[in-house]
Amino acid sequence: MTEDRNIHGAQAKSAAPRYRTMDQSLLVTSRTLGVPVEYELVSANISKSGILIENERNLRIPFNVNTLLEMTIDPGSQWLQRPVHCIGKVIRVAHADSGAIQFGVKIVQIDGSESNVWEICFLHLEEHAKHLLMTPKPSDAVTAPTLTLPPAA
Repeated sequence: MTEDRNIHGAQAKSAAPRYRTMDQSLLVTSRTLGVPVEYELVSANISKSGILIENERNLRIPFNVNTLLEMTIDPGSQWLQRPVHCIGKVIRVAHADSGAIQFGVKIVQIDGSESNVWEICFLHLEEHAKHLLMTPKPSDAVTAPTLTLPPAA
């Protein structure tokens, strides 16, 4: 049996429905639950149930599968109505073709008003892209404006 050594994490079938993924670059500040050190990462794609964030700067980040994260999505409100605060669980760690480390994060807790902002994001994208496909292939996902981070200090 061959194993892809670039992917680590849960591979079991999810009981929840699979949501559409959309290419969307958003700044995401993340930290291990209860730890004060924050990391600025960028999303590679998003869905209603989770977010794929990338470590583009190749910083040493202590996130492993099953790590609980406190996340603030779009802290500067550049794309969303306001920042979205939520708790996520790392379910997958992989290496992108670009060499960046990617963390697949499932949103496990999001409060009502935060959830509304997150839902509006998807309604807006779906309104402008009726051809969305339910697929894990980024090439089939909707592409939205790109956010770039300043160089690391």
